[in-house]
Amino acid sequence: RFINTPSEFLENRRFYPSLITASADCSALLFVHAADRNTSQLPPKFASMFNRSVLGVVTKIDLPHARADLAMRFLQNAGVRNIVQVSLMTGEGMEMLKGAIESQDLC
Repeated sequence: RFINTPSEFLENRRFYPSLITASADCSALLFVHAADRNTSQLPPKFASMFNRSVLGVVTKIDLPHARADLAMRFLQNAGVRNIVQVSLMTGEGMEMLKGAIESQDLC
């Protein structure tokens, strides 16, 4: 039901065709970005190369040094329109994520 591609596929452009091919079997994509990361591996408008719905997920929003606003900006620059912020530790945003996934018909 889910495909989790290695992060190396984002780090090297020659793997982009593999990402596109893998996405053909998906009804929607999740782009995940940690709020404690100060850089992004997602190129600008990256989401536009996929002919699928894309949902952004910002994780680790509960950390003291978290920059959820920066993570959201990275996802927006990558072309993601729908973004959910979550904390696995506190559970914050998990119901919203579940609802977003269900609305994308991933379940």
